[in-house]
Amino acid sequence: LCSDKTGTLTLNQMVLQDDTPIYCPGETQESVLVYAALAAKWHEPPRDALDRLTLGSVNFELLKNYEQTDFMPFDPTVKRTEGTL
Repeated sequence: LCSDKTGTLTLNQMVLQDDTPIYCPGETQESVLVYAALAAKWHEPPRDALDRLTLGSVNFELLKNYEQTDFMPFDPTVKRTEGTL
């Protein structure tokens, strides 16, 4: 997911665009949200604005067949969060 900080700093709230550009054939906004949720701790309350957006928008029913075995919080050096399934 890519984000623009406009509005995030003042409102601490992010919003999904209605038209989400997807650059991989076969992927949808829903599948990208699933991947983003799998990289978060979806069984816990959201930790930040991006987690609130992702976990507030994803269909949790699509996550029920996954088990997270490891989690790496956001690392500013590599600029990502990782969830191992």
